[in-house]
Amino acid sequence: MPETDSHSFLIISEPDIETIYTPTDQGTDEYELVFDDARSECLQQEDDSSCCTSLAASIFDYEHSHGRRFHAYLAGRYPLPNDDSEQCRELAEHFLMQQLLLTIWLMQDGKLFLSELEKDAKKIIDLGTGNGAWVIDVADEYDKTSVIGTDLSPIQPKSMPPNASMFVEDCEDPYWANGKDFDMVHLRGMVGFLLDLDTMVANAHKHLKEGGWIEFQDFDYTVRCDDGTMQKDDPLRVFFHTCAQGIRKYGCTNFGKKDVRKSLIAAGFTRVQAVSEKVPISCWPQDEGMKDLGKLMAANIMDLIGSMAVKPLIALGIPEEQRKEMVSQAYKSLRNDKAHRYMNCRIVYGQKHGDQGSVASLGFDSDKSTAPSSVGDQPAPSSHTMPSAVESAATAILNHSATPYNFRFSQFLRQTYQVGLSPDRPICKAFQSGHCPNGTRCAERHVSDSKTSQPSGGLNSLVCKHWLRGLCKKGEHCEFLHEYNLRKMPECNFFMRNGYCSNGDECLYLHIDPQSRLPPCPHYDMGFCPLGPNCSKKHVRRKLCVFYLAGFCPDGPECKEGAHPKWSKDLEKPTLKSEEKKDDDIRMDSAQDDMDRSRDQQRDRDRDDGGRHRGGHGSHGGRGKWRGRGRYRGRGH
Repeated sequence: MPETDSHSFLIISEPDIETIYTPTDQGTDEYELVFDDARSECLQQEDDSSCCTSLAASIFDYEHSHGRRFHAYLAGRYPLPNDDSEQCRELAEHFLMQQLLLTIWLMQDGKLFLSELEKDAKKIIDLGTGNGAWVIDVADEYDKTSVIGTDLSPIQPKSMPPNASMFVEDCEDPYWANGKDFDMVHLRGMVGFLLDLDTMVANAHKHLKEGGWIEFQDFDYTVRCDDGTMQKDDPLRVFFHTCAQGIRKYGCTNFGKKDVRKSLIAAGFTRVQAVSEKVPISCWPQDEGMKDLGKLMAANIMDLIGSMAVKPLIALGIPEEQRKEMVSQAYKSLRNDKAHRYMNCRIVYGQKHGDQGSVASLGFDSDKSTAPSSVGDQPAPSSHTMPSAVESAATAILNHSATPYNFRFSQFLRQTYQVGLSPDRPICKAFQSGHCPNGTRCAERHVSDSKTSQPSGGLNSLVCKHWLRGLCKKGEHCEFLHEYNLRKMPECNFFMRNGYCSNGDECLYLHIDPQSRLPPCPHYDMGFCPLGPNCSKKHVRRKLCVFYLAGFCPDGPECKEGAHPKWSKDLEKPTLKSEEKKDDDIRMDSAQDDMDRSRDQQRDRDRDDGGRHRGGHGSHGGRGKWRGRGRYRGRGH
């Protein structure tokens, strides 16, 4: 592992937090107070109670238990180790998260978060940074941004970008010695290990600037399966379930239970988004990309089992022999590729009140839809406030009066395919004259003179099949209609006559099921048709009123429980599909014979005329030969 530089860290004075679980008597409060000129600008913004101290040697006096090493500062606060094995696992998990963002969330630009952070951000902080891999990568990407990482363990490498710095600090300390006005607060794998998630989120809201972002990235360490290939008593599932109980013994009651989205909304964050994706365990998926993710996830869990098998299981009082047996069975179960197991990866992010992208822009009242920014300042919103805000937002969306949400690719679509531009914008005169220097980036419509009166295309009777699928690349130059209007899509005659169409889904005309044209079967409406599916009429399923079937319905004709079938004895006998089809075939064959007969007579007349004027069949004027009844070989046939 990279060498740790003891002079690269600062330690924040110990907060007044009671340690939930302290297995040793190690002290962490013997530090010599010295002022650090390098952080003087940040410290001037804080109270006198937050002072910066030099890194004492006791912070490296790690606790060793059962062959693993644990942090010394606030000893017992975090139940997982910080040794080289755990640092390698965190580095592998960092790479796994990179692949998830690239494969599932399509973050092609190498971003390590989903928040819409601006490129000119000034300050970013990563709470619980671990080995500092996220801080280093973000500092390389945002080279003009100050990126800070805090953790209970000084295990980060000394080789770092110049704009990155590391501090030993408890993220749940109400005072952050690194100042306020952060553009982003990032936490990965921290939700389950926080003592008070709501208080921590409210504190982060206080330290963010207006328009700043907070983002949580976590794995839900609950082993799941959807197709029944995993047993309920699967050893891997039982192991993580047991470890979750042990972690809660440390006061981490949020582990696997807390809804982060609700905490962000309660703290006053807006534009809160929560996304969750299934990450396979092992290489059982058929998709190659998901199979690679499954291999990485299995390797991560392989190392995580050893990290969780120490303190969480000891806190439950499980004997050593039983712990070893649980670990052995979990490893054995992990190697079984026949069980289609997975874990959920959840990312929740939100924005502090800002000018752009606020809830008010979507039709919400930010003061009513979310709680105040500081906990305890104002009472929480009443239960009847949220529905009214949601109704107003829904009404604005339906009336097309709400401000549209700008995705990252919106500008590309507008510039390349004119998606989202007003269809009534003026016509580009330069394009009509022959050439527009702006090309596809022109804000005006590029249509020819023949289409100036038809902003959506020239063939208003046909809807563009590519546009229906969102794949039309012609944009406003398309000659077909760009709107979903079934009335302007004529019916396919070929499908109507034959019941199928050789064009399939690519056909530009409507394919209406012939069965929908059939009249309903009166016998089936009464409750029973003796012919069943062979009936020539349509069987429409309806829910019948049980009271009416029992003999009496008190609601009468106004009953909403189901249909009241009318019984009648004067019904015609139902007919089979085959019989009706046979009659149709006879009529169609008769009509076809009449058409063939008239065509043969016409061709006979054409042949006689050709023989008189062009020398008959043998001459060159005939231009063809007869090949039997109704068959002629020549040009155009």
